[in-house]
Amino acid sequence: MNPDLLRSAHTSPGKRLLATCIITLVAFSFVHAVSTDSLIYRVEQTTTASDGIFAPFWLHNQQFGTISEQAFSTTLRASVDGTTVLSPQLKLKYGIDALCIASNGRTFTGWIQQAYLHTHWLIFDLKLGAQENQLLLTDRNLSSGAFLFSPGARPMPGITAGIEQFTSVPFTHDQVKFRGGITHAWFTDEVYVSDIWLHHKYFHLRLGDRLPVRLQLGLDHMAQWGG
Repeated sequence: MNPDLLRSAHTSPGKRLLATCIITLVAFSFVHAVSTDSLIYRVEQTTTASDGIFAPFWLHNQQFGTISEQAFSTTLRASVDGTTVLSPQLKLKYGIDALCIASNGRTFTGWIQQAYLHTHWLIFDLKLGAQENQLLLTDRNLSSGAFLFSPGARPMPGITAGIEQFTSVPFTHDQVKFRGGITHAWFTDEVYVSDIWLHHKYFHLRLGDRLPVRLQLGLDHMAQWGG
């Protein structure tokens, strides 16, 4: 992602969406912090060193691009996350996350890793911006990750609508649950074709929540289109 995101946001709808989220989040976070002081602030620093040409694969894999693959690197990361409960049925989550990486003592880069607004109403979700998602059928810590969305890549700005959490099907006594959604997103990293978009929709089922063994299955459809 371009480090000069706010200055060049007019060049891409995805960057405009991300810039809008950032401005809204900064203003909302300030007001929310003043009124309730319930925000969560994080500051992290990570340094890696290797005697090879590159850092070990297991070290930077599935880290959403936040750890450099170079042999020597230092990452400084800062984030703000918050949740506002507007009513028992309506909840708002938001966050902004920025980092900078110095690699091999020469290359210095920085970008907005996450900037999102997430509205949850009853069982429905609407998300705007870029967020590190974990919507996998398998445990990310017990596998090499998903085939469609690599947890080794930075999140893409987009709009997602659907039901994010597994929700019980009526009259099944919590033995059958489902979730699903649809996403429209924009490519922002190393784009060689202009005006190319990402389409993704998914539907997942989970059976036997109260049984010793659960079964999960689902369908994901993804396409690059436009250009």
